[in-house]
Amino acid sequence: MARELTAAKADDGDPVPLEPLTGKWSNTGKSTGRGWIVVALPFGDSADSGPDCRASMNRYDEAPKFMLADKRVPDRDIGVGSGRSVSADRLVVTRDYERTIEQIEADDCPKGGHAGGPN
Repeated sequence: MARELTAAKADDGDPVPLEPLTGKWSNTGKSTGRGWIVVALPFGDSADSGPDCRASMNRYDEAPKFMLADKRVPDRDIGVGSGRSVSADRLVVTRDYERTIEQIEADDCPKGGHAGGPN
């Protein structure tokens, strides 16, 4: 069996999982500022009797863009049948995405002056 490689097309009539996800999304209107990330970071020094870490809190807006990368990509696998390995290959659809993040607010606790400001 020969393998044929072709460029992926979003509208070729072949069913694609998550097809409605394709395109650019963004949190606007009532969704503005709904992205949050909180990270514990090392903080202080050995002479300091305060906490050893600080919480860095960042609020952001994001705009992910989802695209079809390829179709019928071989996902090589093996299965076990009757005590021996058998081919369990399957063809999968692959997605790609770009994610743009704009920080709109930041704070840290305890205050250390490391939070930074909006983009």
